[in-house]
Amino acid sequence: MEKIEDLTLLSDIFPTGYDGAVKAGVTAGSTVYIAGAGPVGLACAASCQLLGAAVVIVGDMIPEGVSPKREALDVKRLTCAIEFL
Repeated sequence: MEKIEDLTLLSDIFPTGYDGAVKAGVTAGSTVYIAGAGPVGLACAASCQLLGAAVVIVGDMIPEGVSPKREALDVKRLTCAIEFL
């Protein structure tokens, strides 16, 4: 089952993140904000780094701690808070 999860990452999640980075026009020196630190958002962050972005910021609505995977990507994590009235 572990290999199937790895293949899913390579065939679905990473290409989606990479495609988003390319379509957004990320190039060397870009500053990028990614809304959502789920699997696709993190794949997009990694793709932005591969494409040469100078700064990659990942925002997420869920304020739980930063996972080792997010730390490994060396992205700045921005936690957003929404107050409902």
